[in-house]
Amino acid sequence: FKQKEETTIRSRNKIQISIQEDPWNLPLRIKNLVDTIQKYVEDGKNQLLLALLKCTDTELQVRRDVIFCQALVAAVCTFSEQLLGALNYRYNNNGEYEESSREASKKWLEQIAATGVLLNYQSLLSPSVKEERTMLEDIQATLSELDKVAFYFKQLDECFVANTHVFYHVEGNRQVLKVTLFLDSYYFSKLPTRFQNGGSLKLHAVLFTK
Repeated sequence: FKQKEETTIRSRNKIQISIQEDPWNLPLRIKNLVDTIQKYVEDGKNQLLLALLKCTDTELQVRRDVIFCQALVAAVCTFSEQLLGALNYRYNNNGEYEESSREASKKWLEQIAATGVLLNYQSLLSPSVKEERTMLEDIQATLSELDKVAFYFKQLDECFVANTHVFYHVEGNRQVLKVTLFLDSYYFSKLPTRFQNGGSLKLHAVLFTK
């Protein structure tokens, strides 16, 4: 850091000298100073990243990465099936609600557009057993990261994917993850207006144990 400070001071002195000798070269000197500072900023970022990696429990991170991938795949697949069921007005197919399947499907679509979707994860692991408690801690930590996942909807170009009702595209990172569900024109037209206009769907994960 001392070396960086000395470099910055030297650059400032050069700018002052340049202003006195030839004021017209000021923009070039400022550019050189900015480039120098930017170089040390990037170097500092890399050093910080290396320090964080050294302090990271890689085994723990790998375990949680695996759980996160499994949880995300389960969320995408489960939600897709439930969404298609609602768009086909079969959300209440088991007769769990007093309303007709058509009305229950419409209400569910309106609800997720307003508040998001609740993901219920169930586990047979027991918090009272040490080994299982560790596994539950990993699961709970990774499920909380699903709050950073958002679903978006777009109309599927049927020329590229034939005979497919839904197609997925995932982009981003663990901090902000975007899952785009491409639906064919029939299903896309039945989505709530908010989703058709590019609105996102938030996930709310809940874990139930023994």
